[in-house]
Amino acid sequence: MVLLTVVLMHLAPSDARAQWEPATFTELQPLNFGFIVPGPAGGTVTISDTGAVSVTGTITHLGGATNAQVLMDSCVGPGRNARRIILVPGPLSGPGPDIVLNQLTCTSPGRPTRVNRCRNFSGTAGNDILLIGGTITVPAGQTPGVYTGTFDITGRNRPPCP
Repeated sequence: MVLLTVVLMHLAPSDARAQWEPATFTELQPLNFGFIVPGPAGGTVTISDTGAVSVTGTITHLGGATNAQVLMDSCVGPGRNARRIILVPGPLSGPGPDIVLNQLTCTSPGRPTRVNRCRNFSGTAGNDILLIGGTITVPAGQTPGVYTGTFDITGRNRPPCP
């Protein structure tokens, strides 16, 4: 059995430009792919941004999966919210070969799911929650163990921010 999890996110503001201010992100719940048993042909495991699990190939999923939840501190007022939120996947490392985190999906308040990015136009301040999922590719014969990794999330606010 293999436990696959992304336990940390690298939460960082993006490059500051004259017309933008950094957004602030706080991890509320990590992205966790749960317990799986890779079969002879391997496959993929997808955790949707709402937490639904799907697998392909010869993988058996035994539960324990969660989507990531990230609190985004955005500015108040129309057109002043955090936007241009970028997600950058990284590999999962453990006792065997790295497992590829192919892509991340993100849903933000009032916006549809997008791949490796989000947009936010909710008009609220300090309490918008991003829901993040992802897809991994598990090779055939993957070494059992715990695999962890990180992904980057960055974003900017339109000024003025308090």
